Amino acid sequence: IQRQVSKNVGLKVGYIGSHTLDTPFTLALNQLNPGYFALGTSGLSKVVANPFYGYAPNTVSLGTSTTLSQSALLTQYPEYTSVGLASPMGRATYYSFYGKGDWRLKYGLVLGFTYTWSRNMALGSPQNYDAPIIPQAWGRATTDQPNSYSQSFTYQLPFGKGQMFMGNAKLPLQLLFGGWSINSQAVIHSGNPLGVS
Repeated sequence: IQRQVSKNVGLKVGYIGSHTLDTPFTLALNQLNPGYFALGTSGLSKVVANPFYGYAPNTVSLGTSTTLSQSALLTQYPEYTSVGLASPMGRATYYSFYGKGDWRLKYGLVLGFTYTWSRNMALGSPQNYDAPIIPQAWGRATTDQPNSYSQSFTYQLPFGKGQMFMGNAKLPLQLLFGGWSINSQAVIHSGNPLGVS
């Protein structure tokens, strides 16, 4: 929606939204079963013999040490450092409301501002794969910046045809000095959300 408030002032407000489905999402299948959490930090970090040493290549972590933490052997596939399943269950939503204004002053000076409030949600990495994934992994995307403000000015230099200076200059001078402008913009964003694991 836009409105010309006066000859030199214009306002615009709007809404932008998107809903994305079936994006790639990797399920980590080699997570520690929550049933082992009862062992506590001392039990899970206990150093035990590495049964894969001498069998696994020394290019992977399982083949470089004779010992490892007990938690590494309690995963579903202890012979692999990680196992992932690619799926199309990813999803994301984005919606925003914005306001924009322009103020045209004298002598080729234009001031502008834009404010946007938005929310970007996406499916993240769940902490517990034995629980429903979507309810616990759905949250603010790492790129979410709810508030964004920008202001700018544009000043058309007064040289060339129809301007204060060199208005009647010859064509080569018009092409060389006319039509130039100076622009500056300042942008302020909210910070991104912090990941907690």
